[in-house]
Amino acid sequence: IPVSFGRSNFPVRFAGAGVETPAGLFLAASVHLKAAGGLGKEEDGRRLTEAAVVNEVLRGMRAGMQPVATVVAGDFNMLGTPDVARLLTQGLDNDRSGLCFAEPTHLGDPSLVYTHGSGSPYKSRLDYLGWSESCASLREAFVLDTAIMSAGALRKAKLKAEDSTASDHLPIIVDLLPLAGGGGGQPLWRCASAGQQDAGWQQAEECGRQVRRPQLQSFSRS
Repeated sequence: IPVSFGRSNFPVRFAGAGVETPAGLFLAASVHLKAAGGLGKEEDGRRLTEAAVVNEVLRGMRAGMQPVATVVAGDFNMLGTPDVARLLTQGLDNDRSGLCFAEPTHLGDPSLVYTHGSGSPYKSRLDYLGWSESCASLREAFVLDTAIMSAGALRKAKLKAEDSTASDHLPIIVDLLPLAGGGGGQPLWRCASAGQQDAGWQQAEECGRQVRRPQLQSFSRS
């Protein structure tokens, strides 16, 4: 999306699409906002401009699609004002409120929250995921950094130490449960940010139809 900011023009890195799930159609979007800059800096102002543009586009998509839920995830690069997240997701829930943001911690170490800078002394939380809290509840949310997992934990999970290094950002895994419409209490939606997805799915018969249920305990790969 081409946007003007100050004296320059730039593209907004954003993608959105409708995704069919057993619970119905939901709107999924991925963002990559301007990096660098601190509070009040030029980059911070550009992120606010990008957030407003993405929000306007998503509102238009919601009006045309009428999704049962909306999920927005990606690299927000919020090194300045947190208003970026609020502005980008305001009015996107089904009740016209803003989206609720997951607060994942590292699998195996809840004291860690960074999503960028694994292996570096300069770590930061840059990646976020927001969802429609009015129609879905959060079951599970975690950041996966295989580089810091013990050899025993990696063997048990059938993972390798380099598995989370495909990107310089770590994957955030979020399981959502629909608040209505059945599903047998099993998560119908598994969302992964940073372009990485866990392959630990199994097919399960719930409510007379096929749904995708993640193997939360083993994280086994097919």
